Amino acid sequence: METYTINGKSIEFDTFDVEAFGRFQREANKIAGEVSVLGSHAKEDPLTYMTGVCALVRGFFDEVIAPGTAAALFGDRNNFRDIMTAYTDFAAQVVDQANAFAPKRPKPVHKGKR
Repeated sequence: METYTINGKSIEFDTFDVEAFGRFQREANKIAGEVSVLGSHAKEDPLTYMTGVCALVRGFFDEVIAPGTAAALFGDRNNFRDIMTAYTDFAAQVVDQANAFAPKRPKPVHKGKR
């Protein structure tokens, strides 16, 4: 179990638990897809875009960590900068942890052509 600091608060997330990492990947992919849809209207309606992204990220933390995590991290506020920074920092840290541990596959040894 790893401890991550998000928005000045410590949370625990088991990066190497297969189910937990699966939730992380699934929810991160969900955000990527839905943000691209929201982003197509960002110039015309930036408030709706920012509100929608904040809701997605809050849902991400509640789904990936535990219900109530978003409220613990952000309170009742939807500060777009704080929420996006928290998401991008957390996601980067989790991916870095996973990549650092990824087993290195040995390269095959070729003994000449046959």
